Amino acid sequence: MVDSVFREYDLRGKYPAQIDEGFAKRLGQATGTFVKGKKFIIGYDVRYSSLSLHDHFLSGLFDTCKEIISIGQVPSPLLSFYCWKEKTDGVMITASHNPIDYNGFKFFNSKGIGYSSEYKLLKEIFNSGKFVKTENHFYKTVNSFLDYSRYVFDNIQIDKKLKVVIDSLNASAALVLPELYNLFNLELIEIRNEPKSNFGFILPNPTEADMSETYKAVLDNKADFAVAYDGDADRAAIIDDKARMLTPSQVGALIVDYFLKDKKGNIILTRDCSTQLKELVQKKHHLIISDIGHPIVGSLIHKEQALFGMEDSGHFFHDNFSFSDGLFTGLKIAQILSQTDKKLSKLVDKYKFNLQLSEYYEVDDKDKILDKVGELLKEKEKTRDGYFIDFGSKGWVWIRKSNTSSKINLIIEAKDQKQLTNLKDKYQQMIYKCLK
Repeated sequence: MVDSVFREYDLRGKYPAQIDEGFAKRLGQATGTFVKGKKFIIGYDVRYSSLSLHDHFLSGLFDTCKEIISIGQVPSPLLSFYCWKEKTDGVMITASHNPIDYNGFKFFNSKGIGYSSEYKLLKEIFNSGKFVKTENHFYKTVNSFLDYSRYVFDNIQIDKKLKVVIDSLNASAALVLPELYNLFNLELIEIRNEPKSNFGFILPNPTEADMSETYKAVLDNKADFAVAYDGDADRAAIIDDKARMLTPSQVGALIVDYFLKDKKGNIILTRDCSTQLKELVQKKHHLIISDIGHPIVGSLIHKEQALFGMEDSGHFFHDNFSFSDGLFTGLKIAQILSQTDKKLSKLVDKYKFNLQLSEYYEVDDKDKILDKVGELLKEKEKTRDGYFIDFGSKGWVWIRKSNTSSKINLIIEAKDQKQLTNLKDKYQQMIYKCLK
């Protein structure tokens, strides 16, 4: 049970079957032991189970930690920002975009970088039951929004009034919106912007949820753009004035073209970002390709002092920060549009990107299936979590295992729809064959 909960980039499982209050308290004790009783920060999302898990995790920390700061119910970017500000480790209780019957724990270090290798030792301490004991501890609650909003206000400049649709999918972004965006010259149209402990029975993932209401709001209100958030608001999806959801690579191109046009430095992109985005970056900057995973990208940004980083899943890392922030991403797009007379659709249409497809396949044993796929592939490059097949100018295919669920991910880039369909048929059949 514990093995399935401790994952590469977080802890995640079904509540209460895999993660319950007893698990949370024991994890709190293990965490205090892991950080050697030093200061630790804790926050939690809007899920119905998160407050109870927070309280029991806290009770475990009380046994093993000398100084504890709770920033309460917040989106993930506020937790990672506060870890960076206070230069101390912390945890966000969230299962991000997973269904409501899931929950989890996402840890960050003192630089705001997500844990990765640290989970191995944390798991060992958890299993051993050998926890330190502290007699005296200091506990306080903090409104982290004050420091976070002050930083955002100082680093975003909106030069003209814009009309923006915000869709929080009834999740954690609604805890700080519209208050955060009202600091700027923005007229807001709110969609599903009430934090609900059951997300209003929708999946808090803008790339999978029904977005028809959001698209309609953009067109009916003649909005400049819309921004939608996943469950903990570390990812953002941008929708243009024609009610088209932009690909993350298109958003990345806008940010690179606008904010980094007069700068030169390192930029981190994951392997699945568009070929044309990579070429755009290489014209002025040093491109560093990263494997998928927010701790991997965050670590590279810190190590290489990168100007910007992103994953093609919609995680954007701004201003040398080693954590992704969907809230900040929406305001970055607003700044761009406030300083040009062009519509977002016009800005985006200048990019001629290849077509891409990303699909997931539920499997019982993703490592076993991936090994079978590897045996069938003739020409391939082994990556950290799968196999990459490069067809040069014709495109590429990446078959990899998900790090957050028991799924195999098939990602394809192709120059046209015919080639995309052919590649999908070929490699989908290969995956189905391995499932038998």
